[in-house]
Amino acid sequence: SKSLLEIIDCADIFMSVVSSTSFWSIQSNVPTINYDCYLYNYREFREAGAIDIQSISQLESAVDNISQNRLEVIKNMQKLSSGHVYKNGDALSNIIRAIKEEVKNDQ
Repeated sequence: SKSLLEIIDCADIFMSVVSSTSFWSIQSNVPTINYDCYLYNYREFREAGAIDIQSISQLESAVDNISQNRLEVIKNMQKLSSGHVYKNGDALSNIIRAIKEEVKNDQ
């Protein structure tokens, strides 16, 4: 059996419902859709490069956009994710660093 990360690596598009696995797919350069069906409006997914949708009716448009502009979507995702997504095996340090940055920005 394969791990979810191996499966994501082979995907053309990844969609999740407000899940941290979106960050895995973004790091793997897989166009990512965050389906915010609960209307949380979390900025982290959008800021990391995911395409936010809040209804199934928006899904078709998002998939069309990815299909027609795949390289552009990936480039934009890479640009946005540079300060948000880390794949270095040091999750604890990454979390602490992110919290410190948020506290610093709020002061």
